[in-house]
Amino acid sequence: EYDFFKFEAVADYAPYRLKSVFNIVISLTATGAGPRSNQQNTGIHKYVKISNLLSREGSNTTLSSRNVNISGIIDFLTYGPASGLMNEMPILRIKLRSVPEHGTMTLRRKMMGKGDTFTQNDV
Repeated sequence: EYDFFKFEAVADYAPYRLKSVFNIVISLTATGAGPRSNQQNTGIHKYVKISNLLSREGSNTTLSSRNVNISGIIDFLTYGPASGLMNEMPILRIKLRSVPEHGTMTLRRKMMGKGDTFTQNDV
């Protein structure tokens, strides 16, 4: 998945670039990864908190910020080294990579499927 911005470039004595799209991928990778590193304290692991969610057969379970919490990434973007580059609050989306093996996942009474997204505020 890419984020993108659209732009046009105009310069004297050069062909115009009209209606161009610049696709970008922003990632936060683990540094110092290796057999002796503690990956929970490096890279993106440092900013994401995830804990398992168990649902008994036939019951409903609510996913909460105790199970999925990416507010650390939002804090890093908002207050970190590059925070002066941002004009507004970042919106991060969590993408559902697979559906539950048994049962369904719903958001606001809509069944979610593989590839659907939600935000931290939805949790």
